[in-house]
Parts: sequence; C-alpha cells; structure tokens
Amino acid sequence: MIADMTTLREPLEPADILMLKGVLDETCARRGIAHDDEAAEWLAASLIRVFQQGVRNRRELLDFAVTR
Repeated sequence: MIADMTTLREPLEPADILMLKGVLDETCARRGIAHDDEAAEWLAASLIRVFQQGVRNRRELLDFAVTR
C-alpha cells in the first residue's frame, strides 16, 4: 500500500532492481508484451514510480502491473 504520495528519492538497490525486473518480466509474459515494445517501457517506468511512492511488496507490484 502507498504510505503517502511523495516520491522517495533514495536510490534503487540492486535487489530492488532485480525484483522490479522480475515483476516486469512476469507481467510481459502474462500479457504477451515484447520487452522492446513501448508498452513494456511504459510499464517499467510505472513500476519504478509506484515503487518509489512506497509500494515495495512484490505481490502488490504484480497486481498493479497486470491491471495496467
């Protein structure tokens, strides 16, 4: 859940990037989106934005991603 709507300015850790990549990969596979598609780029940016707003749970990120 998003704690507040401010964007965190902390750098992403390698583990964060791996988790976000995993969510992106799984979502693209489920939705049939190629990684070089604009939709994948938009989704990646959206996942990073939501993560920086405080959603850190993989399941919540995946739920967010598959509904976009």
